[in-house]
Amino acid sequence: MAEQENTPKKKLGTGAKVAIGCGGITLLGIIIILIITIAGVAGVAKVVEEVEIQQTEQEVAEQETFDEPSQIGEVIVVDDVQWIVTEAKDLGSTLKSSYGAYGDDCVANSGTFIKVTIKIKNNSKEMVSVSDLYLYDSEEREFITSSDVYSCIEDELFIFDNINPGIEKTFVAVYEVPDDATDLKIKVGDLDFFSNEYKYVSLGL
Repeated sequence: MAEQENTPKKKLGTGAKVAIGCGGITLLGIIIILIITIAGVAGVAKVVEEVEIQQTEQEVAEQETFDEPSQIGEVIVVDDVQWIVTEAKDLGSTLKSSYGAYGDDCVANSGTFIKVTIKIKNNSKEMVSVSDLYLYDSEEREFITSSDVYSCIEDELFIFDNINPGIEKTFVAVYEVPDDATDLKIKVGDLDFFSNEYKYVSLGL
């Protein structure tokens, strides 16, 4: 019986070895990138989840603050700013001109005027700035002060102003709200532009 001839095995060339080596390195790199990506996605997902939890907790706290307001005459302290809402009145839809027969009456566009008197005291060591105060109703609609009543209100209207340390000022804010607005509340805070510290005061209207 004839002996079988041993077929010599072909040896891989240098180029082929290099190609295989590069392919292995590339595959390893892809696996590493995938692992990092998955870990990164998991990390991002965890951060997103924590942000959503914090946002939900903040919304719940805000709603509780809105649903449990302070009352007129109550001293409210938010950080270093003290607030007292001393009075709130529904003035109706027409205000008489402060200039008598020489001025025009102030007429609401379609609602009624609400007048709020507020005392603000700065208990901090620095000047604070006050601007518009927001008014809300039971539907959480937001109202700003009216710009149509300056000639019909003799009190110092609530406009942008500065209050020095230890100083208390009294302002009047007038809002036009729709006739169906109920359970009105003023939002007061620490007058820090970047802060979320605030409370609500019920006007009893």
